[in-house]
Amino acid sequence: MKMIMDCSTSSSWTGPLVGIPRVEVELLHHLSQKCQVKPVVYDGSSSMWNWDAEDLIVSFGATWNYQGWLDVVETIKKNKMGRYVHLIHDLIPIKFPYLYEPRFDLNFANWLCRTVKAADLLLCPSESTRRDLCEFINENNLNRVRIETIRLGDVGFSNPKDSIATAGLSGEKYFLMVGTLEQRKNHQVIFDAIRILEKRHLLADFYLVVVGREGWLPNNLTQQLKEDEILKRRVRYFSNLNDLDMKRVVQEASFSVFPSIYEGWGLPVAESLALGVPVIAANNSSLLEIAPNLTTHVDSYNAMAWADAIAQWIQNPGVLNEKRNAVELTYIATPWERTADRIYELMREVIRG
Repeated sequence: MKMIMDCSTSSSWTGPLVGIPRVEVELLHHLSQKCQVKPVVYDGSSSMWNWDAEDLIVSFGATWNYQGWLDVVETIKKNKMGRYVHLIHDLIPIKFPYLYEPRFDLNFANWLCRTVKAADLLLCPSESTRRDLCEFINENNLNRVRIETIRLGDVGFSNPKDSIATAGLSGEKYFLMVGTLEQRKNHQVIFDAIRILEKRHLLADFYLVVVGREGWLPNNLTQQLKEDEILKRRVRYFSNLNDLDMKRVVQEASFSVFPSIYEGWGLPVAESLALGVPVIAANNSSLLEIAPNLTTHVDSYNAMAWADAIAQWIQNPGVLNEKRNAVELTYIATPWERTADRIYELMREVIRG
């Protein structure tokens, strides 16, 4: 079996790998150890591709960003010269169009319709995304296609080492939020919770550490970090950390918070738990699937509830230690190799028909 794997998303990415580019790179690495993989970067044509009827064209990336990509896939399928597998990360642009630029939801929906029609197998990172996808297929009267849920890896950080970037955190007590600075990740509710806790004198000597590059329309968030007196005292912000620094920052956090409005999976939650760090997460979408018995869930939009949940762990270290012990003892981490094993098994089934 030869796999032609689209790597356009990660090849155009700059900075530390996060989100979809990280998934793409991890799966390229591990699948390459199981079969022949030819990585390709879409350049507007298919002239550099060589394939036959037994090949798989695979994408784990953001192909909606590459005009003409589906034209190539559809031509291949029309000529019966390959089979197509795609990982649908989420349907957030359709469910929450106001989080994106105008008309992006319409373009995304058109891309998704064409992807469903072209695919021999669609993968989803959660049951939540799978339900959303099935609902979309039904609403648009699309033909049924095989859909399988896979669990993404959460073990992939390298070993930590000292770094100038995070040296200022040494010995500090802090809780952590990882995520691109944009509306969907919902930093605002945590910033509001910080203000509540500061005014109630419940933060003690804790800080919030925020890690994430600037995303879609981050201006208000970055302005708050620069100008709000409470946030200037209580928040440490890092825009880009490599794997070495990231693992260290997660490991040394007392706990993590993840208030996202909606997630296809929520990798920062899983990666925190894999390193033994307790998490307070929003009570929506796939965030309810990752580790429901180990994660404390809070309404995404309720700043007071977030303040109360954070204060509960800051003010009661015994409770926090019990939660940390439970995470360390019972959370079962998922190596990326295991994710690749499952994908490889499914792809062999597609080839066998």
